[in-house]
Amino acid sequence: NTVASNALADETDLDNAYLQLSAIEDPVTGEPQDVTVRHMVVPMGLYNKALYALSPQIRATIPGFATSADPKQMTINNPVLAKIGGAPQVITSQLLNKRLTAASVPTTTWYLGDIAAYAEWQEVWPTTFAQFGAMGQLEFQQDIVAQFKASQMGAYRVKNPRKMVENRA
Repeated sequence: NTVASNALADETDLDNAYLQLSAIEDPVTGEPQDVTVRHMVVPMGLYNKALYALSPQIRATIPGFATSADPKQMTINNPVLAKIGGAPQVITSQLLNKRLTAASVPTTTWYLGDIAAYAEWQEVWPTTFAQFGAMGQLEFQQDIVAQFKASQMGAYRVKNPRKMVENRA
């Protein structure tokens, strides 16, 4: 799920990531998977480039005639956005650079896919409440009439790693 040499610069890099994501096959059926691109996760340093790559209009250059070499430029709608079904939500965090660095991942790495299909919260036990009532030792010593405690346990887990693609510069 990794695209090497795909630094986020413009819509062509977004297209490369989408093509890689679309090429991943379902391991059970062997058929191409159906992925809706909903999220683009970028470090803070790539946020502006992500917005640039997702701009609704881009400048296209068409080479001119062989004799005059006069290229023509025009502004067109971003064809990649039409291909992926619209602009995905750009997600970033100030902690992302630190987490990527701690995992020895370059801070130019960005991700494209569907986070909800990729990861989920797995609950080990639900939220439980406990109360320590009156007439205990703490009430006598520290005037604490009642105590309450809430406990919960769970963790995020990768549900389907084929729903996200990692892009490195």
